[in-house]
This record gives sequence, structure tokens and C-alpha cells, in this order.
Amino acid sequence: MKTIITALVLVATAAITSTAGTITYYWDINDTGLNNAVVVPGETVNLKMYAYWEPTDGVVGFAGSIYDIVGLENWETGEISLYDNMVDALTDEGDLQPNNDILNIEAFQLPPFFNPQFWNGNTLFLYEIEWTPVGWYDRIVRVTDGVHLNNSFYIDDFGTSVEFTQLPSEGATISVIIPGPGTLLGLGVGGVVFAGRRRRQ
Repeated sequence: MKTIITALVLVATAAITSTAGTITYYWDINDTGLNNAVVVPGETVNLKMYAYWEPTDGVVGFAGSIYDIVGLENWETGEISLYDNMVDALTDEGDLQPNNDILNIEAFQLPPFFNPQFWNGNTLFLYEIEWTPVGWYDRIVRVTDGVHLNNSFYIDDFGTSVEFTQLPSEGATISVIIPGPGTLLGLGVGGVVFAGRRRRQ
């Protein structure tokens, strides 16, 4: 099934070779404890990856992308309890590796003619991960999306698509700190878990 879906996406994107716009993948991070941006033992980090694109004129909506999520620094020093592809029509979550990389993710939605739940906004929630540190010691953890084989967008309701140009992704940065006496009172909201996050309306 994966081979069939991959072929459908790549054939559709090859139908028109002109670049129609740009897409940016960005990340948002929260902790699942007090959500005060302080990661302490027992808390889990929630990471969400989104796509934002422009322009929207002449574009029906996001078709798909095949990509990986890969660690850049200390990503393997934790455990993943949830990894969920939010745009997974006929696909799956990807292949979780021993080092916590997630490979061969296929974000794909059928075109509107075949899909009454088609999402046609210009911001799309793509992926969610829950990551818990293993071993409590100070460290920086970095993860990003990479190796996007395609960034395809429908230009009609039946599946004709074009490729968008991908802008650089900032990925996500997590600072893990073991709070000492009085540390929690002295830490600012942005001091411990920070993603360089960008919220879009």
C-alpha cells in the first residue's frame, strides 16, 4: 500500500512542474505537567509540527509530503510514548527507530472530490510526539523534520497538483534541567523548554 500511495503522490506532483508557492514547517512545544515550561521528573514534553503555506489563491489545499523526523542532538536520551501522523489517509505514522528518529512518514489526504473531510486552510497540524527524558541531567535536545521528498498541493478538486518550495524549518529545541532548591521560582517561562515557536492564526 505504501508503494501505491507514494507512486500516486509523485505522479500527481509530476503532472505540473511549476512552483506555485512556499511552505514552512514549524514546531510548537509544551510540557504536560504544570505547563510552566519547566521540565521536571514525571513530566512529558508534547511536540506538534505544523505546515503553513502561501499564497492560497489558486490552491485548493495541501496534498502531501513524504518526510522524516530526525534528532540533531540528544534526541535519543528520552522515550517516545506517542507518535501520531495527523494527515494519514491510507498511510501510517512512520517507522520509529531505536534512536527515536521517525522515518518514512507519509502525510497525505485525498483531493476534495473524494474526501468530504478535506482540510483547505493554510495552516495544517501534521504530527504530534510525546517525549519523556530518561536520566535527569542538564542537556539540550534538538529535533527537526527533514528529507521532504515532496511538498505537493492540489490545484483542483480531482487531484492535479503542483510542488511548493520548502523554506527552512527551525525544528524544536528542548532544554532539560534538574531544578535545585529555589530554582523553580527563579526560572522564567521561556527559560527551560523553548521551541522558537511561532503561532499562526
